[in-house]
Amino acid sequence: MKEGVFRKIPKLKPLKSKYHTLPEILEANESDVEALIEARGIRVSEKEVEKYNRMDFKNLLVELGLIAWEEYDGHYMLLKFTTNWRCCFGTIYVDNPNTMVMAGGRTPEEAIRKAIIYRIDDEFVEEAGEILRQRWEERAKRLAISMGILKK
Repeated sequence: MKEGVFRKIPKLKPLKSKYHTLPEILEANESDVEALIEARGIRVSEKEVEKYNRMDFKNLLVELGLIAWEEYDGHYMLLKFTTNWRCCFGTIYVDNPNTMVMAGGRTPEEAIRKAIIYRIDDEFVEEAGEILRQRWEERAKRLAISMGILKK
C-alpha cells in the first residue's frame, strides 16, 4: 500500500496574528495555539514551510529526532489523545494546560510538522501552560464568588 493514499495530510501556512504576547492571546482566545506560536516572534518563510509540507511521516520523524538530538539533548514528546496528536521538543510535565499548548494536529505528521516549523519546546509549553493555568484559576475564583461559595 502506498503511503498517504487513504488520508489527506493538511498543509501548514505561515501564521499571521493580531496578538503579540502570550497574555494577550490567552485573554483573547485561550485555544488559539497558532497565535501563541506566532507570539514567540518566530517568522517562517514559505520556502521552509513548503519543505516540511513535502516530507512524509518517516522523514518528519527523522527530522524531529535530529533536531531533538542537536538542540534538546535528544528529548521530544509525541502524544496521542482521543481526537488528536500533540508534539514538542524537550520533556514537559503532562497536564491539561501544558498539553493544550503543545503543537497539535489530527495526524502525527501534522503535530510533528508544527513542532518542527515553529520550534514548540518545553520552555514555551511550560510558560504558556502556566499562563493558561492562572487564567483558569482566576475564572474559577470569580465564578465561586459569584455563586456565593467564596467571599471576596
